[in-house]
Amino acid sequence: MSLTALFVWRNVTTSHLPLESFLSIRDALDEAIICFDPTSTDETIELAYAIADKWPTVRTIEHIWQTPSVMGSAIGEASNFALKFVKTDLVVNVQADECWYPELVQWAIGFKQASHGVGICRFDFLHTRYNAQEVQAGAAYPAAEKMAFVTPQLRFAPDAWRFETDDAVGLCVAPSKEFPIVHLHHFFRDGIVAQLKNNIDLFGDENSKMEHWMVSSNEAFLISPIWSKTDCPFKLPELIRPHLGQMTYRVNWSLLE
Repeated sequence: MSLTALFVWRNVTTSHLPLESFLSIRDALDEAIICFDPTSTDETIELAYAIADKWPTVRTIEHIWQTPSVMGSAIGEASNFALKFVKTDLVVNVQADECWYPELVQWAIGFKQASHGVGICRFDFLHTRYNAQEVQAGAAYPAAEKMAFVTPQLRFAPDAWRFETDDAVGLCVAPSKEFPIVHLHHFFRDGIVAQLKNNIDLFGDENSKMEHWMVSSNEAFLISPIWSKTDCPFKLPELIRPHLGQMTYRVNWSLLE
């Protein structure tokens, strides 16, 4: 069995950890596809090409995200577009604000080397916010179907958080409770307002507008001392730890040397 990871990026170097996200799972991959929006206004495009230049198993694909989205989620449309380019047996979705523990990577390596009669693998999540200083209870999903065998009926759900299929039988719950995928929600203070404004452009719904307004107008939240904290109440992958206390994401280009 061989495994491809999909990375679907738009303005990800503003408020996510795209390079660390890629590096966290790279050892488990036979191929990676970085599908990026060429209208990105940060360093997304440069990073995608730099990664592809260093690792021959990485392919880059351009896709302009539709705004407003026809299906209600531009990233869902972009992810389903990228999924069409996967040629391996297995595919895993890795979002730009997710990071894998080394132990979970080893599990993925063992899984693809074994013979399994399952269609989709479900993973648990550790959701963090505010510079990874607290567990974000109830955020997004406690688990999601992130890895799957490639079949004609396989697709992403509109929000691109998980795979879905019309006949998803034999779901395999990955043993990731001890080492869940770390989802870094609103990790960098200076990227939050831009990220939420981006959501308005993509989705155009009232919830996105309200969340953007509540954060951008909340001075106490934006100046909270929690943003400068460099300790953490729980274990983090070492790729993430250097970003504790940082207000803005900056690509560590030395990791590509």
